[in-house]
Amino acid sequence: MIQTRINNEDIPWGAPPFLAYNPVLDIIIIVSGNNDFFKGTVVFSNNPSHPIGEYYQYWDKSYFSAFDGEIILNNKR
Repeated sequence: MIQTRINNEDIPWGAPPFLAYNPVLDIIIIVSGNNDFFKGTVVFSNNPSHPIGEYYQYWDKSYFSAFDGEIILNNKR
């Protein structure tokens, strides 16, 4: 089951934000907009052409699939 949780609230799948994986580019993005294209920010990358933090408004949805793993973002040290 894919679940997005922000501030202890469940977000339904397909409603941004959610994580999506592109195996061709080897990146995971957090999708912040979902229309004809994904809008989103790279949160994991093994691709120097798409570094973590890169934001793009026109990610091609057809290259992405749901990411069902876990990524924890925080500012704790």
